[in-house]
Amino acid sequence: MIWLLVAHPREIHGLTDWLKEKKKFKLIFTGIGLLDSMAKVAMELARAEQKPSAMIQLGTAGFLDNGALFDCTLSHRFAMPFYRSEEIPEFMHPLWQTKIPPGMETMIDSKIIYSTFGITVDESWLLESLPLFQKKTSTEMNEYWENMEATGLSYLAAREQIPYAALLCVTNKVGKNGRKDWWQNQEKAGELLLEKLEKIFP
Repeated sequence: MIWLLVAHPREIHGLTDWLKEKKKFKLIFTGIGLLDSMAKVAMELARAEQKPSAMIQLGTAGFLDNGALFDCTLSHRFAMPFYRSEEIPEFMHPLWQTKIPPGMETMIDSKIIYSTFGITVDESWLLESLPLFQKKTSTEMNEYWENMEATGLSYLAAREQIPYAALLCVTNKVGKNGRKDWWQNQEKAGELLLEKLEKIFP
């Protein structure tokens, strides 16, 4: 069984209809944000008789520098943007990758997905506070996309050794207009995500 993880029922219109004839999926609405989504999926795993064969997150993203609206990615690389002043325990890693779900090896790209607790509205804050982005070139910055749930969900999957990938579509540039642009573009992004999903699982 493959678990499809979506933050909110309104995020991808038509998904529940598409799933009616698909028997190998379980749809889980995780709730919004890093902590709620991870807690929800952890509870689902605790109740499950067996682990899923894979977990696929579907959601939206923001880009940091030179990106394009409605670009999509399928990624298994993730990052936790710790603060400059934090002392990080040795067992915690700022970057990790998950096992690639079977059959998706040729579809994965190089994007790294990080999470904050909300939609970042000041891009300068990232460079000033987060070591993850310091001394990065414009090209390197383009490798990072922001999503509110990916870090927690992927970390849980990695710890549980469950193959995991995030299928994301860009709705906004990270910065002061991020929330407004997300509202304006999230419906179309959801349509594109469903199209991508249909190509992956025809």
